[in-house]
Amino acid sequence: MKEFNKQDKWLKNLTDKTLPKPVENILGLGQKFNLKVSNENTPTAKIIAGLEPMIHKLPQTAERIELRNKLCNILTNHKKARTRKSTLDVVINEQFNITKEFITNNPDVIVLNADKGNVTVLLPKEQYVTKMGELLKDHKIKDTIIPDGYVLVSLDVVSLFTNIPSELVYKAIDKRWFQIKKFTTLPKKEFLEGLKVVLENCTFSFNDIIYHQIFGSPMGSPVSPVVADLVMEMVEDEAFNKYKSRTPFYYRYVDDSCTSCPENKMEELLNTFNSINQHIQFTMEIESSNQIAFLDTLVIRDNTGKITTNWYHKATWSGRYLNFHSSLPFSYKKNTIAILTERMLKLASPTYHRENCELIKQTLLKNNYPAKLLENVIDKVILNFDKPKDKKDKSDKKYVSIPYVDGLFEKIKSLFKQYDIQVVGKGDHTLQQKLFTKLKDAIPVQLQSGLIYKVVCTCGKVYIGQTIQRLQKRLEGHRYNCKIGNKQHSALCEHLIETQHQLNWDDVKILCKEPKKRNRDVMEMIAIKTTANVINKQQECKFLSNTYNNVIKDTFKC
Repeated sequence: MKEFNKQDKWLKNLTDKTLPKPVENILGLGQKFNLKVSNENTPTAKIIAGLEPMIHKLPQTAERIELRNKLCNILTNHKKARTRKSTLDVVINEQFNITKEFITNNPDVIVLNADKGNVTVLLPKEQYVTKMGELLKDHKIKDTIIPDGYVLVSLDVVSLFTNIPSELVYKAIDKRWFQIKKFTTLPKKEFLEGLKVVLENCTFSFNDIIYHQIFGSPMGSPVSPVVADLVMEMVEDEAFNKYKSRTPFYYRYVDDSCTSCPENKMEELLNTFNSINQHIQFTMEIESSNQIAFLDTLVIRDNTGKITTNWYHKATWSGRYLNFHSSLPFSYKKNTIAILTERMLKLASPTYHRENCELIKQTLLKNNYPAKLLENVIDKVILNFDKPKDKKDKSDKKYVSIPYVDGLFEKIKSLFKQYDIQVVGKGDHTLQQKLFTKLKDAIPVQLQSGLIYKVVCTCGKVYIGQTIQRLQKRLEGHRYNCKIGNKQHSALCEHLIETQHQLNWDDVKILCKEPKKRNRDVMEMIAIKTTANVINKQQECKFLSNTYNNVIKDTFKC
């Protein structure tokens, strides 16, 4: 049997269960590993829904017809063809099925990705729930010269987001309003009132208990990093106005800062920062052996005081990246090599380039990358690194994303390139979707939104609908219009009013979720066309070309 995962450190089993080797192999690949899709299981509906809105925008009718015909030919031929499976594909599929069975048979185990280090962790469910419950109860630095007597230090805020007082946010907004007002039409008073709603009305559920966050900025909210940065700027300004010693440099990213100060003034610097606000408290780390870590950079001070830098990895770094065997476009794998190399070249001084190139090679070899490919891409990146980059105008570039299907995606991408449309492949069959534990409480069906749904009348007739609203609100609209006798509201209302049939409004099935309006429109039309005994009007499908009729037959899979 061909091995594809020999990295024990990619998986941490914190349960008392012994894991079969196939389970270790599959879970160690990580949540983003994309499984290969067989030809017969091609997500045709999702692919058409992703592409059709862009096809519809083509200016010439003849172009649209031609492109749809070619697309249907590619889809038809792919689905008819036999799925090509290598020995490795068979092994991965067999071990995936063993892993799936193991997880099904062990519901007391939680599978998740670690917050740091990019490793897969298995935890006892009871332990995770208990810990969460307890929790809820309570780089221009290169070549800088460091003066004699100074040391390198880093400052880190203790739990920044959850410790930001709302009053400090409002104070920071007021201080920076002269800049903020350029980007909003709202008066300051209304702006602050809206922000107050966001910051002070954060609720979430865990283990079927609803919590209200009473202090700090909400974790996961798009506004939190912005207000945190504003608050940190204000704290820094006040701290450096108080601190009288010179600092040769000061750099910060979110809640991590790096600076230098006189060795006998370190405590004063820390106390000054901690004196600004009782909730925003800092810890300090002092250089060791003339070096200190800052983000993924190691800041090094030589004997002359000059700063050099090296690429840094924390002790928790696993070295797990996009696996070469993951079913994703080949270009993504080349880009993984290139991006890592470019990042290293930017972060590390030239002295350390050779050893870091070797580190990249050894790391990606463990992720199953071919040695020859690594050599070629790394050499090319190094050769072109200092050359001026051509800035291509991407403002008019048309992009569309579809689920990646090996062999099919490449043909579709090539076809659409002829019409100046860039097709991007996305992993839609990942281990996270198939095996990893869903930690968030499930949203009740009636409260979900951005979806396509199906209801069945007592007579057996079927209605397909879609909504951007919560499903509950959409169904209330149907019920209300049935009550007042408004047949024009929907085909469902017309059917129920004319037949006087009753409907179990709680018995609704979600066919699929799709946040994008145009994609959702296409998915709904495909669902209507491929569902028997529907009461929907044919005009509801008038914008879906009949060219697709044969290729979507019996293929509505979301």
